[in-house]
Amino acid sequence: QAMPFCFSQKFMKEHPDIVDKRVDKQLDYPTPRHGAARQAEAVMGHDTYELLPRIKLPTLVIAGDNDRLIPVQNSRILASRIPEAKLVVLKGPGHEFFIEDAEDTNRLVLDFLDGTGRARDYSSPGLRRRFPYRQRQYKGYP
Repeated sequence: QAMPFCFSQKFMKEHPDIVDKRVDKQLDYPTPRHGAARQAEAVMGHDTYELLPRIKLPTLVIAGDNDRLIPVQNSRILASRIPEAKLVVLKGPGHEFFIEDAEDTNRLVLDFLDGTGRARDYSSPGLRRRFPYRQRQYKGYP
């Protein structure tokens, strides 16, 4: 039932296999009720709005424009409050943009960490040694 809040409708129609794997993972590792309750309390009670301008490190904020769980406007506010934050709104994905658009998300993060801001080929052997996590296939996800 939660998947429409995690993924865009288009992704759910085009990739039912990935959505099914995500559902299976949720069923295999359900969030305990007390954990969900504490998470909800944290979301409702956590307010660092006034502290955000104190962040002095490079910050990348990524959102999907079809996020039905947390409106993209929240990411815009977050990025506007952090000095020199970079905001990227991906066109199409929902809340779990990192699954829907894994390739672009990985490239954005790696380019941000690399400091170049430009696309690079992370498939070369030298870069695979520098970024070994790119080789992992997470069980249940593409």
